[in-house]
Amino acid sequence: MNYHMLSGTFVEIAKTTFSGQAALTPAEVALVLFAIGDADGAQKAREGLRSGHLLPRLKKSGGRWLIPIASVVSCLEALGKPLALKGQHSSNLVFESQEAWGKVWEKYDALQMIEDFRKRQIHQEQLKRDILPASKAITSIKEERF
Repeated sequence: MNYHMLSGTFVEIAKTTFSGQAALTPAEVALVLFAIGDADGAQKAREGLRSGHLLPRLKKSGGRWLIPIASVVSCLEALGKPLALKGQHSSNLVFESQEAWGKVWEKYDALQMIEDFRKRQIHQEQLKRDILPASKAITSIKEERF
């Protein structure tokens, strides 16, 4: 899994969608990472933050979650590097975090497949609109026999 590419994609989407923001709310993180833009997505992000699966060691600021974009990028890039942590609790957090990010990567793959499907549909519609009327004109020509 290419976490460096995922982090670059995350930054690009976050900067495009939430231009000028250095930190995101759980709802915004859920929209960018999980492609879930409703209350369930925000709740899923909050639970991941609270348990430490989404971004280990991130704390609330003033009773609210504000997730710096740079922290998400650092976490994603760290997942791509081998870690030497001591203790069972740390290794469980790393494993669970990697598992969660693996699911995020799967979502990105699914979104890419949807985008490819949409492009094919648009192309087919263009063919129907442009090519088929021309082919009907050709079929109106009568065939001659020799």
